[in-house]
Amino acid sequence: MPLRVTEVDKWTIGGGGRIRDLFPMPPWLILLTRFLFWWVRHWKVTCLLGLYVFWTIWASKWFGLGAVILVVMAWWSIAIYRVGQGCSPADLKNALRALRYAARVRRRWTVACESSGLTDKRDGHSPRLRKIKANPSGVSAEVRVGQVGHTSGDLVAVSETIAAVMSADAINVEQHAPGLASLSLSWGDPTSRVLSLVELPEPTASGYVAFGLDADGLPTEIGLTTSTLCVGESGSGKSNLVWALLAGLNQLQLPYRLRVIDPAGGVELSRLDGALHTRYYVDKAKDADDLIKQARDSMHARLADMKKQSVRMHTATEAEPIDITIIDELLLCGEQLKQGAISPLGEILSVGRKANYVVWALSQLSQVDALGRLRDLFPQRIALATKSREMTEAVLGPQAEAMGAKCSKISRKMPGQGYLYVDGTKGYRKFRVVKIEDSEADQIARGELPAEMAARQLEKVAHQNRLTKQKTAVYRLYDNMDNLLYVGITNNPNIRLSEHAAEKPWWSVVDQTKTQIVWYKNRPQAKAEETKAILTEHPKYNVDEVVPA
Repeated sequence: MPLRVTEVDKWTIGGGGRIRDLFPMPPWLILLTRFLFWWVRHWKVTCLLGLYVFWTIWASKWFGLGAVILVVMAWWSIAIYRVGQGCSPADLKNALRALRYAARVRRRWTVACESSGLTDKRDGHSPRLRKIKANPSGVSAEVRVGQVGHTSGDLVAVSETIAAVMSADAINVEQHAPGLASLSLSWGDPTSRVLSLVELPEPTASGYVAFGLDADGLPTEIGLTTSTLCVGESGSGKSNLVWALLAGLNQLQLPYRLRVIDPAGGVELSRLDGALHTRYYVDKAKDADDLIKQARDSMHARLADMKKQSVRMHTATEAEPIDITIIDELLLCGEQLKQGAISPLGEILSVGRKANYVVWALSQLSQVDALGRLRDLFPQRIALATKSREMTEAVLGPQAEAMGAKCSKISRKMPGQGYLYVDGTKGYRKFRVVKIEDSEADQIARGELPAEMAARQLEKVAHQNRLTKQKTAVYRLYDNMDNLLYVGITNNPNIRLSEHAAEKPWWSVVDQTKTQIVWYKNRPQAKAEETKAILTEHPKYNVDEVVPA
């Protein structure tokens, strides 16, 4: 089912962005409306600032000064609003800090390029920085590489030097497009503050969904085909974790369906009752066993179909999506815990991965004698704030707190902070889950993207559309014996060939005088020609193209 994108989150009538559908508005008017609505919602701040401006004008008898102050305050208000913060003292402090860091990036960028060797020695030009944006976690920007003879790889290689010049605690560089790299700088530990939904990152690899940030400012993510156990005391952020994961699924636009067991009377996850992706929902403990058995039987039916078709791993589709069973308060499913691995729940945990059947289980209490029979069947385990060292180790394993996962020391003022353990890895990863507001949870349940995520998604789609329509070249690389080595496509051959020269071990045998470059009207035409050339001309070093049977 196609995902609905909502431009306006809080300025709606009846939900779902219907006023946007009835009365389309240009982007600048939407931004102005949201800004005015923000001022109305925070009327205390509006009144205080208004009184301050009035007093300044009245006391100074100098209306020009009052007008200047008003303009400056309006500018700062818009800037703080764009950072995505509220109006509490902590929010304003974080917003002002982010704006200060954005100014630092602008001021020190030339020095950072000179220190890292990115400045062109002939004319003194540095890679151009553009679209600098302050956000609660730091600063993001785009870097135009290639114009001064550098590549995204060069930027990655000197990223630590740039971070040192900027006095940043973490830096991340990724290739955004040919000749364009995305740069993210962060200051401080993101797990020590509240993270808004706008900070939810995209996962670093396919098959994963992100739900927060770790202490280095990198995405914290779990595998989509792997079951997850989350334990934490009341108010530690367990249900918030579920909403963050669902927001991540909506962001990726992956097909999924939910079976929800909310045995505490439907207090925590009631929004999922009748939600877009919810197939079954129960709010009584006595109904939990039947729903789990139903999920087990459905899984076996899918496995049987896979066997007939000789498919080893299921690929999610609209007809057969990822099937997620969410269990709130796992300890209330006593019969499943008693039977352990031979229970219907144990069967899903053991073999569900191949069929895309997973379980997200939450529990307020962790008891070794109860969870011990099923705990090891959860390859991904999360512990939020716990009451004791024993409770932490019942989830994460023996000596977890001694090895750094100090969940029993997490303050109640830090909901959403916790530690992640994944089978096959060493150590425990500290993280903070993004905070999901009630209005955002309503949108997530409806399968919509809240405004900030929608804007990011629209920008991504627009970028892909621009690439599709651009003139694109197909290039062929040969050695000095006219043997075809490689075929590729790009909209900027100079940058792409420079990247090959820096990254490919076989570049030394390329005879650049024999390189052929042919331009096509758009990217699909170039891609078709590239695929045809790989399948018919058999270049030596093309290993990524899939040859059809």
